[in-house]
Amino acid sequence: MRKHYDLAEDFVSVVYNFTQGGEQMNWVYINTLQGFYPDAVEYFASMTNVFPYLNLKCSEEIMNNGFLNLLIEKCIRFTDIDPSNTSEVRIAALTLLSEIWMTYSQFIDKNPDLLSSIQHVYKKNVRDRVRSVRLVTST
Repeated sequence: MRKHYDLAEDFVSVVYNFTQGGEQMNWVYINTLQGFYPDAVEYFASMTNVFPYLNLKCSEEIMNNGFLNLLIEKCIRFTDIDPSNTSEVRIAALTLLSEIWMTYSQFIDKNPDLLSSIQHVYKKNVRDRVRSVRLVTST
């Protein structure tokens, strides 16, 4: 998918057919896929590309099997101001987090812990010293 983003829909279908939206699906998208992308920016960009198709194919499974929580936690972890998280990584993670929040706002609003964590990330990053991070956070 690195060079063929048009295959994202087919990739989601194949993974769903093999995993039926269970724990194996979580493993594929959270752990295995990141192994193919050693650069975190590429991983988050790929997940941002795949996410709309995940939403279309297995929306219920995403909310019910903990996948959404795992993905949000991963995004939050990579948006942290940490020397190992470059501004590019943080921007890529914020982009995916924004996509998740826009798509599943009702689910997130029902979970106060997730909501406060996400709000904390945005509050912190909108005051960041790196202009590009501030810009992405505020838009």
